[in-house]
Parts: sequence; C-alpha cells; structure tokens
Amino acid sequence: MNFSGLTASAPAFGRAGNVRSPNEYALWEILHGDRHDYGLGVVAYEDLEELRILSQHANGWIWTGRGREHTPQLVTFAQWHALFAEASRAASQAHSEQRDWTDLELPGETNEN
Repeated sequence: MNFSGLTASAPAFGRAGNVRSPNEYALWEILHGDRHDYGLGVVAYEDLEELRILSQHANGWIWTGRGREHTPQLVTFAQWHALFAEASRAASQAHSEQRDWTDLELPGETNEN
C-alpha cells in the first residue's frame, strides 16, 4: 500500500475536539464504504483490496489498544466488531461523528486501574 502524502492530522481526524480516530477505525470505515477519505486524500481501490485480503489472511484486524497505550495487536473479527460497535455507541451518545476509543477494552478484558 502506498499512503505517501496522506496524513492522520487532517481535519477529518479531529471533528470532535481532541478525540481523534485511530487509523484502524478510519481504514475499517473506508474498507466498508462508510467513508472514502483518509487524511488529505482518497484510498485507491487497489490498496483497499490489498487491505481486505491481508486482514482476511490474518483472520482479524489491528487494534492499537485501550486509551493512549498504543500497543498494536491483532484482534479477531469478533473482538473487533465488539470494539467498533462500542466506539460507535459512544459516538452516538455524544452526538459525534468521531469514535472515542480511550476506554475500550477487549471483550472479556477488565480494566484494573
């Protein structure tokens, strides 16, 4: 994939104040047709197809972890769907287009802070 010239600091990534959507959410939305822009550009069909194939071969999706931990990990599609749904519910309750991932946990995981 060639994402040169694209940046996550574009306005589309900051619609809800300081809450920013990590790349995994944006790429998932692009892959499933919910949006087409990524940073300052549009992701090419060939790149989306490669991303789809790679995620199918991995049998999961990348998740950067809870809060600001930024610990990239492969999660199953079932775990990812639960994470994405929770982020979408939080965004809906906040009347925001952006998802807030700061307190999300993997299904079955408990936050022991």
